[in-house]
Amino acid sequence: MAKTKVPYVLVVVDVQPGFDTAKDVIDPVCKLVIKAIADGMPIVILEFDPTRFDDTYTQVTDLCKGYNKTLVVTKDMDDGSEEVISALRNAGYKYPRILLCGVNFEFCVFATAVGLANGLEDTTVVVDTEAVHGPYYDAEDPSYWDSLQQRYNKNGVKLLNYG
Repeated sequence: MAKTKVPYVLVVVDVQPGFDTAKDVIDPVCKLVIKAIADGMPIVILEFDPTRFDDTYTQVTDLCKGYNKTLVVTKDMDDGSEEVISALRNAGYKYPRILLCGVNFEFCVFATAVGLANGLEDTTVVVDTEAVHGPYYDAEDPSYWDSLQQRYNKNGVKLLNYG
């Protein structure tokens, strides 16, 4: 049975206590999760080896309790795109647009976004700039944003503020 086409699939990347910057995105990520649930979007919670970095913060996972379009997926390296693609296919979801948020913006979010953009044809991959963070994150430095914008765009990923 085909699932209904939805605005995006939301992928929450590594919002886990083992990453120092994860606590800085809990609120904006929670806002995106609330919006995703309201819009009927599938949600993929992508975790980097929970035995090392712990489970996703409960503020995020508690919002998803009882929401039957939530998938929890683990990965063991920065790029979790193969795990996300596999989970979406196994659940029968179509993914014309994928929205990512989480940490670390410069590493895991980037690697997963690029992997999704390269691994899925006819799919738009975007990263919400209001719901990301990382060890080098500097929201006030225009050169930081210019550099990352070029790096993401060069790899077929768009940056926007979805929330």
